[in-house]
Amino acid sequence: MDTFSRRIVGWSASTTKETKLVLDALEMALWQRDRSGFPHAQGELIHHWDAGSPYTSFALAEHPDRAGIAASIGVTGAVPGGTGRGPAWPHHRIDSARPLTGFAHGTAGIVTALARLASVAPDEGCAEAVAGGLAYDTEVFDAGEGNWPDFRGEAPSPFRSLWCHGAAGIGMSRLDLIGRPGTDGREGELAADPMVALRPDGPGHEADTDAHRLTGRGSDSMCHGDLGNLELVLLAERTGRIRAGRLMRSLGEKLDAAAAGDWVCGPPTRSETPGLMTGLAGVGHQLLRFANPDQVPSALLLHPPLPEHT
Repeated sequence: MDTFSRRIVGWSASTTKETKLVLDALEMALWQRDRSGFPHAQGELIHHWDAGSPYTSFALAEHPDRAGIAASIGVTGAVPGGTGRGPAWPHHRIDSARPLTGFAHGTAGIVTALARLASVAPDEGCAEAVAGGLAYDTEVFDAGEGNWPDFRGEAPSPFRSLWCHGAAGIGMSRLDLIGRPGTDGREGELAADPMVALRPDGPGHEADTDAHRLTGRGSDSMCHGDLGNLELVLLAERTGRIRAGRLMRSLGEKLDAAAAGDWVCGPPTRSETPGLMTGLAGVGHQLLRFANPDQVPSALLLHPPLPEHT
């Protein structure tokens, strides 16, 4: 479709999904422009597509380039976030009033992944998507609550501070994003966002609601429990965002509680389970990471194994 004239200028049909399917439509569109007396000029025509497997073809990537056509590709699944400041990604299974924000199911986790992809695929629009996703998070941030809303239809509270939903995971994402593609000019914002999540457990904030606290979550799990949230404290201390000591104090309290009782897993019934994200395996991983963060990578930030330990 030619968006200037609002006409369908090229089409193609096939029983197989191959590069030729797209190239034939493109060639027809160029022929139609020439036939109408409006041939395209070098650098003035943009060919946009919304992803799909045919567009991974080298032949298709090279063809517009040879013809002097600028390529544009949409980020799969992205939709306007609300007021148009940035795109966001609706969850395909979770009912929500707006696209989610947190790390496990929302914008924070998606932009973290796209920022890493941008370093190896700089021409795929990832950096732009990162900037747009961060703009969406800025748009929905509630300054009065000092947190990002949990837009899930069945959210237990409108604001959370967990790795999966809310300020804790978003804070981890921000510390991981500093210096990555798509974050130029946002260093101050990225450094400030983790402090939003760290604030409630600090001195002078004892009256803050449980929904905003990093510890005392009723679980020790990585996903939505205390040991997962303490990852943010570890990252903040190691990057000099807060003074050292807070992690060891909080971890000491957790170890004393576990010695007096037991580790509390993350299923709704809080029953013991062996899994990673909600179970004892995750508890063990976090304890190993806190003991030796230089050798145990962050599972919550999906960091790869260190080369000497693979």
